[in-house]
Parts: sequence; structure tokens; C-alpha cells
Amino acid sequence: MARSILLVVGLLLFTSACDNSDRIAKLEKQTSEVKDELEKLKTASDYDLQEKCSRDGKEWLRDNWRNEKDVIFVTYTVHYKKANNTCFIVVEHHVKSAFGDDGSWSNVIGLWDVLENNKYASIQVDHLVHFKPQYTVGDNTVQCEVAGKECKSLDEFNTATRPYMSN
Repeated sequence: MARSILLVVGLLLFTSACDNSDRIAKLEKQTSEVKDELEKLKTASDYDLQEKCSRDGKEWLRDNWRNEKDVIFVTYTVHYKKANNTCFIVVEHHVKSAFGDDGSWSNVIGLWDVLENNKYASIQVDHLVHFKPQYTVGDNTVQCEVAGKECKSLDEFNTATRPYMSN
């Protein structure tokens, strides 16, 4: 009798252990499926935020940009920075220069937080062309500042603003 009770208890323990491993496998599979679904939702959310930033950037440009008669060229780039939930816009425009001869122009670039309308960086580089007394071409950085710190060149400006425009 004691043997049969031990045998029944042993079988129950064995079968319940099998049930637990099946349950664990099912739970692990469900956990994996939930993680996959969560990742899809995060990706969709990131895409939605990037799309919103793009729309907000276009609206910001429309509201804050005034096209001047001497503007030769305008371009902009919008970037959603996920790390701090910020939307940045870089606006670059080329303007006919009042200095130098025909062909002289200024390159003006600014970096703004779209939602806060705060300027983080700006640079102006004059590209001067002179025909007399002899033909010369030269660049002159008139102004360069990133987050309150002075910079000396377009390369320094691009290096200092890169963290704002990357994740």
C-alpha cells in the first residue's frame, strides 16, 4: 500500500513537473511575443513623432522665415531628437553680398528648437569675389556661435551642431 502511494505521488510530481515546463515554455513564448509587439509600437510611435516634427518644422519655417529679395537659395533640414524629445531645424540660405563684386555671397545657417523657437547656433560666412585690381576669391567667417560658444569656421560649426542633429 505504501508503495502504491509513493508510486502515485511520484507520478503526480513527474506529471506536474512536465506541466510546469510546458507552462514555462508557453510563458516565455508569450513574453517574446509581447516584447515584439511593444517594439513595433515603439517604432510606430517614433515614426509618428518624426512625422510630427517634420510637419512642425515646415510650419515653423512658414511662420518665421521671410524671403528677402537678395536671397539666392534656401534649404532646411528637420530632425527629431528622440533622446530629449526635441524637434530641431537647420535653415541655410545664401544671400547676395553687399561687399565684393558680382558673384559675392553670404552663407547664413541657423539651428533652432522648433517647438520652443530657441536659436541654438548660427554662422555667417561671406564668400567674396573681387575682379580688380586682380581676380581674388576669399571666405570670411563674420559670425559663428553654437550654444553661446564662439566658433571659427564652418567645419567647427558643423562639428558642434552635429550632436543636435543626430540621435
